[in-house]
Amino acid sequence: MEIVIGKTSGFCFGVKNAVSKTIQELETTPNLYCLGELIHNKEVTDKLEQKGLTIVNTIEEVPEGASCVIRAHGITKQEYEVAKEKKISVIDLTCPKVLLIHQKIEQYAKKGYTILLYGKKEHPETKGNASFGGENCYVLEKKEDVDQAVKQIQEKGSKKIAILSQTTFGVEEFHTFTNEIQTQMPDSEILVENTICNSTKLRQKEAEEIAKTVDTMLVIGGKHSSNTKELYEVAKKQNTNTIHIETAEELKDKVFPKEKIGIIAGASTPQSAINKVVEWLQNGTE
Repeated sequence: MEIVIGKTSGFCFGVKNAVSKTIQELETTPNLYCLGELIHNKEVTDKLEQKGLTIVNTIEEVPEGASCVIRAHGITKQEYEVAKEKKISVIDLTCPKVLLIHQKIEQYAKKGYTILLYGKKEHPETKGNASFGGENCYVLEKKEDVDQAVKQIQEKGSKKIAILSQTTFGVEEFHTFTNEIQTQMPDSEILVENTICNSTKLRQKEAEEIAKTVDTMLVIGGKHSSNTKELYEVAKKQNTNTIHIETAEELKDKVFPKEKIGIIAGASTPQSAINKVVEWLQNGTE
């Protein structure tokens, strides 16, 4: 059996920074809270909870004056305001690239631009990004969203458009949606900011290339991880025998003959999870 592991697999900078600093903070801060899962990986989340991290779903659940970690995906503008009102000590571990999108969207909104934001509507990063755009921010996840947004913008008579993206959005979809908007709104001033993280672009490109050359493609990452889902979709287009798993345990009922297997892992996937999958492939299939 030959195993090909993507060089870009595993923690990206933003995730690595959030996890390491949270671990450091837990050593000195009792009763540390985190608004939502720090990253979309159950293994990592469970370990952090065992170390004392308390995960809450809303900022209202954090006691007044307590310390709260802001996850790598970021939070909304409104949640920052509530934290300030409650005198919560904020440890902001939002990925720097996500914070930059917050700033860009807020600046464009102040200049009178209508914001078109590509992203998964229910993803915490997208919700945080969109909150800085106010009423004139449209989140576009599917082709139907593009058509509806264009119609509403044209009805309002808006001519200044700024296009941005969730950091983990699909590169192919970004270009497709942007071309569609430019085609439908030829008389508008359209400013395009490709804010997809470079790590995401490289990882998707590598997933595509590896998938073309292997018999089976394994995509490792959290079931709720947006960037992992995108990797799966990218790989699946090149290799129909692509499988999305979160842990090595999910391979127990699968049998792989002596074939070539590719592996790519999402940005929230720890190296330990990748190692366990490789170990299972090397020992569990013999």
